[in-house]
Amino acid sequence: MLEVRLEFDDQVGRLCFDGQRVYLKDTAEEIRARVEPYLTQELEYRTNAWVDGKRVVQVHWAAPGTNDHFSALVNFYLPFKAKVKVLACWC
Repeated sequence: MLEVRLEFDDQVGRLCFDGQRVYLKDTAEEIRARVEPYLTQELEYRTNAWVDGKRVVQVHWAAPGTNDHFSALVNFYLPFKAKVKVLACWC
């Protein structure tokens, strides 16, 4: 079980991943409205790899309910697209 604490203004909530699904728990309505659209859609994320001494950007897609999906939400989509602070992560 992975959980992150979310914050927007003075409101808080939690995003959880139980190995099969990503869901919100004890979350304020404003945060819920900002985060929920990303929970059910595939998310695009990019990684860098070195091939023959050159940096290559690889594009990946993360399906909902996967560890990659949770990671993409926490590392990019929530802080930069939804404008929700991700404060802590625990298992």
